[in-house]
Amino acid sequence: MRGINAVSDPVASTMGPKGLTVLLRDDNGTTVATKDGVTVSEAVNPDDPIERMGAELVRDAARKTASQAGDGTTTCTVIAAAMCAQAERLITSGVEQSMLRRELPVACGRLSERLASLAVPCATFSELRSVALIAANGDATLAEPAAQAVWTAGTAGRITLEDVRTGITHLETADGLMVNAELLSNHFANVSGRLAAAGDDAMIVVSRMRLQTFDRLMDAIKLAAERKCALILLFSDYDQAAFHALVSNRTKAGINIIACKLHRVTHDEVADIAAAVGAEPFDPDGVVNAICGSVKRFYADRTSVSIVPSDRDRAVAVAERLAAAADASLHAQERDALLARASAAASKHCVVRVAAPTDAEATERKHRAEDAIAACRAAMAHGLIPGGGAALITALNAVELGDLSRETASIVRAGAEQPLRTIMANAGRSFDWFNTARSATDTCAYDADADAIVSDARWLLDPLAVTQHAFENAASVCRTFVALSSVIYRC
Repeated sequence: MRGINAVSDPVASTMGPKGLTVLLRDDNGTTVATKDGVTVSEAVNPDDPIERMGAELVRDAARKTASQAGDGTTTCTVIAAAMCAQAERLITSGVEQSMLRRELPVACGRLSERLASLAVPCATFSELRSVALIAANGDATLAEPAAQAVWTAGTAGRITLEDVRTGITHLETADGLMVNAELLSNHFANVSGRLAAAGDDAMIVVSRMRLQTFDRLMDAIKLAAERKCALILLFSDYDQAAFHALVSNRTKAGINIIACKLHRVTHDEVADIAAAVGAEPFDPDGVVNAICGSVKRFYADRTSVSIVPSDRDRAVAVAERLAAAADASLHAQERDALLARASAAASKHCVVRVAAPTDAEATERKHRAEDAIAACRAAMAHGLIPGGGAALITALNAVELGDLSRETASIVRAGAEQPLRTIMANAGRSFDWFNTARSATDTCAYDADADAIVSDARWLLDPLAVTQHAFENAASVCRTFVALSSVIYRC
């Protein structure tokens, strides 16, 4: 339990509008100020091996929440700590662990379902901006461009963050392509802290074939080296020898090669990509040298590759041609395939340029911008619930737990109340004060910015997915905790 608290205490101090930042030193020796829950929790490494095991339980739940919803790591951490603390008190007093282990999945499942019933669709930009504002800890200069980026790009479009040392935080938008591909290896990554590659003004070679020989590709590699620009390779696969040769060219020769692997892409889709970037589909076993296209901006990671062509009109022409073909098609399956190709050729690519004069501030602001973008995407995809911890308490009061033990209900209550308790504690307020005022109505919420309890807080919104995944993963930590009989570690 001490290991769980070692993680939850600093993470909890960052929660809510009145939460503060944590100063830490990362693995590279860089000093970072951040309010990001995962970043803070990853920096906590207790000396005691048993405490480290407890800390890892919470960290794993926070990581999973981040991977599922993109945000909610702080919420998950404080809920897990509160539920485990209450479970520890009950077990110490003699409550049967097997009963708690049996009833907790039932109680937590009911609360999660009730929470989902409170969700409403995110229908307006104003609602999305409110979500971003909460996720960015009340910083409108970050919330506005983050919300605008998600509203423009949608849940499938590409949004990237870049820091700038002067000016104000702003949004840049362009039309481009979303390619079903992935960065081949971390050897080709150039984005700090991520398995991703990004850049501007690059050359590109597109092929649906397997790269086995470099005979027809060498001219393109030499040209990229002369121009000192990136060379993006999009192939269906790579031989082991070809892969090692590309890595050697990048690491030893200093050629900026970005190798990506296409996934289940048809010949027509490859032709679409080539036409949009001004290239020709390349056959590495043929007699014609690779004809490269040009890219204004690109971003590649393990999920997809986004490309903004140098000539925007080419991508627009491809999308319009495919859309017209879809309208003329008489077959539903063919029409859907054409529309999917048109959508991929005309996706929105947004860049949020986060202004900060120093590296430390840039990291902290980018973390909050990332949280805002993730929260907005979750809201668009899964809907909205009352924010500030109010939804969990509303769901708790509405859920039926009468057939379960009071002890199990007390653990669930401890977890459901903890986000609001933490927000209020960081604002210097008592949860009892909220409970007293709340007795008159079940719809009130705490506005930490105004330090007031409000009866109508339609602007105080959270994404359903963030809160739901945070609670479910925290409950999983508690179920593991109550099932423990002993802890074994190797020195």
